[in-house]
Amino acid sequence: MSITPGKVNTEPHSFMKVIKATPTASSIHELAFANSAQPSIITIAGNGKIIIANNAACKLLGYSQKELISKNRSAIFDINEDSFKKMLKERTDEGQSIVLGTAIKKSGELIPCEITSAVFMDDDAIEKAITTIADMSQSILKQKGLDAKKEKVVADNIILAKSDQKKIDVKKEKIVADNILLAQEKSDAKLADNSEWIKYIAKTSYDVMWDWDIISGEVYVGDSIEEIFGYKVQNNRLNIKDLANSFLTGENITVEENLRKALSSGSKSWRDSYTIKRFDGSVAAVNSRGNIVRDENGKAVRLIGATQDVSRLKELEKELDKHIATEVEGTDILHLVGGLSNDGIWDWHILTNEFFLGEGFEELFGYRFNHSDHNSFDWAKHLHPDDKETVQKGIQDALASTSTRWEDTYRFVRADGSVANVFGRASIIRNADGKAYRMIGAMHDLSRQKELEEKLEEEIATRGKLLSGFKENFKLIFNSSSDSLFDADLLTNEVTISDGYEKEFGYKITGNAITTTEWLNHIHPDDKEAILQDYRRMLDSELMEWKYSYRFVRADHSVANVVSSAIILRNTEHTAYRMIGSIQDVSKQTILEDKLEKEIQLKEKQVAKATQEARQTERSDIGKELHDNVNQLLAVSKLYIDMAKKGGVSSDMYLSRSSEYTLTAIEEIRKITKGLTTDTIKELGLCEAIDNIVRDTMEVNPVKIAVLLESFKEDSVNDKFKLNLFRIVQEQINNIIKHAKATEVRLSVVQTKNSIVLSIYDNGVGFDTGKKQKGIGVANIKSRAAKYDGTADFISQPGQGCVLTVTLPLADIPLPAFSALK
Repeated sequence: MSITPGKVNTEPHSFMKVIKATPTASSIHELAFANSAQPSIITIAGNGKIIIANNAACKLLGYSQKELISKNRSAIFDINEDSFKKMLKERTDEGQSIVLGTAIKKSGELIPCEITSAVFMDDDAIEKAITTIADMSQSILKQKGLDAKKEKVVADNIILAKSDQKKIDVKKEKIVADNILLAQEKSDAKLADNSEWIKYIAKTSYDVMWDWDIISGEVYVGDSIEEIFGYKVQNNRLNIKDLANSFLTGENITVEENLRKALSSGSKSWRDSYTIKRFDGSVAAVNSRGNIVRDENGKAVRLIGATQDVSRLKELEKELDKHIATEVEGTDILHLVGGLSNDGIWDWHILTNEFFLGEGFEELFGYRFNHSDHNSFDWAKHLHPDDKETVQKGIQDALASTSTRWEDTYRFVRADGSVANVFGRASIIRNADGKAYRMIGAMHDLSRQKELEEKLEEEIATRGKLLSGFKENFKLIFNSSSDSLFDADLLTNEVTISDGYEKEFGYKITGNAITTTEWLNHIHPDDKEAILQDYRRMLDSELMEWKYSYRFVRADHSVANVVSSAIILRNTEHTAYRMIGSIQDVSKQTILEDKLEKEIQLKEKQVAKATQEARQTERSDIGKELHDNVNQLLAVSKLYIDMAKKGGVSSDMYLSRSSEYTLTAIEEIRKITKGLTTDTIKELGLCEAIDNIVRDTMEVNPVKIAVLLESFKEDSVNDKFKLNLFRIVQEQINNIIKHAKATEVRLSVVQTKNSIVLSIYDNGVGFDTGKKQKGIGVANIKSRAAKYDGTADFISQPGQGCVLTVTLPLADIPLPAFSALK
């Protein structure tokens, strides 16, 4: 709310407004706040901590300054009160709020009060709130007295207003009572066969008589319906639904519900007050009542009654209320308001020239005056000299006219000589001849408001620049994404969409704007109904996120598989009003996933094939060893045995040689079986098995192998895993001996918290890792690593040797059986 020249500010407490910067208060303002007659406090808006309290607040609540500023708002207000919660919410949403609530004194006494609160930002950008507390205790007591006086006046005047209608009302009551009594005495058969009696009465009644056959829905209405409400009813009969259409919109549901309750409750009568539309469009206030006729089972079958137009009576009551509100002496009220208001309240009795000023006048302008002497203050004397003539002439012209209002903006000189810009307005009370005899008004100091308005304008300009910068940054981010980002206003159906939409789907967009309809038109026909149903379901729910996969037709008519993901913004009633999200084309991703799946299947086939080939190779090698080596040794041994059998000097020598060849054959067979059996792992463990294969390799090959196994923990993994790792070591050492021509090999198994890492380095001839290898050794190693979700990486170049690194995550390695039982 702001005051501009030529526009009148009519809001109460207009000094309380939302500002975004805290003004620097002068010492005068601080003194004025501290000594203000109105109890006021300043709190931190977020947590309610009291940081400033004036003397009036301390006096009202019974605290010292030091005590009060150590408190929270929960110590002086009933924060669980609905009105207080409402005040906090309104203050957050609108910047200010005025409610009736309860304050709590230090003694624990509860005070009914009016709480006025507004928020502002200080120089440190901390949101604070200024809150005034108006004690309503005396006001309530005085108001009760006024209410009692008013009720008496109203009652007397209503009796007077009704006196002219009394005879008519008595006659109406008698006719209606007789009719209802007669209706009760009739049987259902007689009522169905003979309705002439109600027709006769309906023609003579001042009310609209009616007879509703509940079973058929037909209603008979008297002729007076045309005279009173203007409706012409053919043959005096109409359907109950047509009659219900004359009710004002909104009331028909209430009236029908009350009637339904009466009919189903077993009651003998029904009555209600409501408004209906006359034929000319005007509104009539009516009272209806009727008697319910029931069958032998108690079911309502008929309702006979009358409707009375009480519009004139209601108008008289309103006029009386208005007259009383205007004519009741207002001195007590003005004294009360003058002490509560932050404006300068005044009351001028024109005929006696008595002038009353409220307490706020002294607080705002510094003038002290004698309340007992109503002629002691010359208000016009303190008008600014340049404005005095204009203001006085404006008041005189208003009094001389028929106007009931006066208002003006002018300057008023305070007691300390400073000048205040004020806005004054007043109500002019006139007698029956139109002559003004009283003028009641208020002066509002605009000086502070103007200062705050200027600061607010500066703050708005600053915030505007920041907002412009934020929007520009958002636009850059919005349009730099490869996905199609969108911001949809669900209330206007307008959608702001990023440049990625045009790039991805080929549709031309102007100003980054499309409509919801355009988006729907591009959804694949087979998916449109399903996505619409899910979209509506999301809107009707309280979901804050929405995601859906569907097909989207590009501008070139190709089809894209997309996923829409969005965040839903909702108001306090959980109604969705905005949706921000993205449309991601996952077609390429789907193609890549399919390709990856095929690659995986191919690799699995290759691994299976490599495994089979390895088995065949292993069998072939065993066969060769047995045939080429062991068989030969055994054949020679047999030959020596045969020679020994012939006897002779050399028999012992032949037997000795036969034993040597037999032992050599046994050793060769042991070596073959040692490479096949898994018992070595179970009996010796992985580290000892690796040491054995290293020793055996170095015995028959010109190569030095260094081994580091200290960090490996045998009991941390099961035998199956250790055998798999041992086979990888066997395979790589075999590859080195066959192909690498290496003279040095370094082998290590390092165990960390999260993984086991096998590393084998050789200084051999190396190979090109980019070329496909002829053998199956590399594939075997990688397949064994993949079995435990591990990786096997080869780093090598021709002439640079080779490094094999196998990494196996511990999380995927099963524990030994005995460890699982611990």
